[in-house]
Order: sequence, then C-alpha cells, then structure tokens
Amino acid sequence: MSVVDRLDIASNIRDYSVMFVDEFSKPVFDEFLAATPHFIIDQTFCNLYNDQLKGALQPKKHLIIEATEQHKTLAYLETTIKLLLNNGIKRGDKLVAVGGGIIQDIT
Repeated sequence: MSVVDRLDIASNIRDYSVMFVDEFSKPVFDEFLAATPHFIIDQTFCNLYNDQLKGALQPKKHLIIEATEQHKTLAYLETTIKLLLNNGIKRGDKLVAVGGGIIQDIT
C-alpha cells in the first residue's frame, strides 16, 4: 500500500485513522483483512476496481453503497446499520470506509 498521508483522529468515543492512498491494489486491504473488518465501499470505486476486489472481500463483510448526498440521511443510515447487524457486525469490530467524503460520512 502506498500511503500518501495518514490522519489520526481523536474522538470522544474512540480514536481512529484515515489513510489516503495514491493507488489501489489487492495488498491495500491486507492490513485490514487480518482483523476481518466490515467495509463500506463506494459503488463507483467498486466498479473501477472490481477485478482487484474479487476474492479479497469476505461475503457479508462489506456493503456497496452509491455515494450520493441523498444517502446522507438518518433513514438511509438506519437501513445501513440494519444491514451491518444482519451481516454480523459486533461492537468491537472495525468498520472501514473505502471511498470519498460521503462514504466516510455514512461510515
């Protein structure tokens, strides 16, 4: 993974990091896959890198979402949370956003 920049965020709930990469390849996910996190992935990103994503993501460990302003609502967030719960997400699991600002906001 070629990390261009890493931003560490201090939060009242839990600290987290945002990493910006300049290119995508399957090894980008290696660090995260070891912890079996759940991914929320931008549909456009998924379309662009479909071949690299095949086989890298576990079933029920990722959601593919169209990154639109219309999806930044409480109703859509409720749907997303229900899907994550149905897919087995637990309190201590990692949730990884793959995409831009809208995907990060939803995540």
